[in-house]
Amino acid sequence: MGHIAVERGLADATVEAYRSDLERYLTWLEQHGIRSLNQVRPQDVQAYAESLAEQGQSVASRRRHLASIHEFHRFALSRGAVSDDVSANIRAPKNASHLPDVLTIDEVATLLDVAAMGGSDDPVVLRDKALLEFLYATGARISEAVGVDFADIDVNDHLVKLTGKGSKQRLVPIGSYACEALERYQTVGRPVLASKAKQPELRAVFLNRRGKRLSRQSAWEAVRIAGERAHLATPLHPHTLRHSFATHLIQGGADVRTVQELLGHASVTTTQIYTHIAPETLMDTPLGTVNGMPTDLLGREYETFPAPQPRQEHGPARVIAMCNQKGGVGKTTSSINIAGALSQYGRRVLIVDFDPQGAATVGLGINANAVENTIYTALFDPSIDPHDIIQHTDFDNLDVMPANIDLSAAEVQLVTEVGREQILASVLRKVRNEYDLIIIDCQPSLGLLTVNALTAADGVMIPVAAEFFALRGVALLMQSIEKVQSRINPNLEVDGVLVTMYTRTLHSEEVLQRIYEAFGDKVFHTVISRSIKLPDATVSNATMRQVPHTGGR
Repeated sequence: MGHIAVERGLADATVEAYRSDLERYLTWLEQHGIRSLNQVRPQDVQAYAESLAEQGQSVASRRRHLASIHEFHRFALSRGAVSDDVSANIRAPKNASHLPDVLTIDEVATLLDVAAMGGSDDPVVLRDKALLEFLYATGARISEAVGVDFADIDVNDHLVKLTGKGSKQRLVPIGSYACEALERYQTVGRPVLASKAKQPELRAVFLNRRGKRLSRQSAWEAVRIAGERAHLATPLHPHTLRHSFATHLIQGGADVRTVQELLGHASVTTTQIYTHIAPETLMDTPLGTVNGMPTDLLGREYETFPAPQPRQEHGPARVIAMCNQKGGVGKTTSSINIAGALSQYGRRVLIVDFDPQGAATVGLGINANAVENTIYTALFDPSIDPHDIIQHTDFDNLDVMPANIDLSAAEVQLVTEVGREQILASVLRKVRNEYDLIIIDCQPSLGLLTVNALTAADGVMIPVAAEFFALRGVALLMQSIEKVQSRINPNLEVDGVLVTMYTRTLHSEEVLQRIYEAFGDKVFHTVISRSIKLPDATVSNATMRQVPHTGGR
């Protein structure tokens, strides 16, 4: 208990839960003739887990019991009390798939209005109103809210410091409505409550009727009563306001990573549940209609394209350079997902990883450091057959010409090469007839490697993140494209601009309009929303078409 309370810093309530779980576990072991940890076998732990299910324990309770047991056996192993962790392979039951309760924005407004009790100055009413506003404005857990001190709140900057699980702290913005409710409670209601105590409570924000710090149980009851007064359809509990806070943020355009930080979740997978509640945020393009026809975010009617039909023959390939001098705009992710989608329609696709970071190579499941020859070899050793460099991936019809850090030396070496701008084109010429599409995933720069890509390409696709900083480098890229068109590759075309990382915020909408003003109809109808599914797919060496759909259109 001392280990988890002191070294791990777990909350008192969590420590008590561990104590209760382990007392029950040790009692069960003793009843079954096991009086030493060295006598415990994996099947004993499994039998205990099954006994919990037989007793009707919920999945959540059984998962918590097993978490306590795992921690206990790991601790015993770390202290040398046992030679093996017999619980290591005992898996907890999967949680039942259910969505948390969430209030609509109108229901939240009703709840908060009713909580004011017609503008009453009763100190408990003012406290409960401030508490509800605080919970919804910050997404705080009830234990975090009752633990807040005045020193934790910065009214001027509208920030509050919350102390969560494991004593981890985070700063969370607090809105003006919550600040106003807190200020009224602090000046009118709290002094009355504080006067009830023999010894004044100077630190705690929320007090009970006796002038002491409000307990978690009392705060829970205050929230429940407020829900009854508002005549909500389902019983209200503090976590409902936390769930509503997160869901409304995502519906308003916040990305999942930001919500994760605000909620204090250790893992983003915990936060992902809110994308199921607000599935419209995962749409590639939020749709509208004009004259009954679907439109994109800019109000343009969609063009209709027939599904690609199977091909009996392949090649010659159209070569597309995925290009933007700014990093982090989704070049590699777009390359892999476009290639993956077309390969599933029977098109033979080759991705040329032309970035020393080798992200496309890794993203397609190839260990770049274990590959003997890469695109760098093909550029500078004419005796190498490009076919010997190409790696087949786990995707049917999708190959990759890999890259690794060796490619970073190419910029310097190309300077002295004869016909230096044409070298990649000469490499691809040898394999072009075997593919329907070749995508060159360029590095984020405008050096000789990018010029080689533009020279070898038939078209350029420009991914642009829906952020103002992402716009700044596009003008320079367009200048480079125009120079290549006029001097080296007159057939080069700008195929289109792909807007990525879009969120439903005013900022993203303004950037989208700016992009359209600059590129007009070159902006693709499809807009890629910011979604945790994209990095998850990359980590899993999968495309978005292979990730389970979570909703949206």
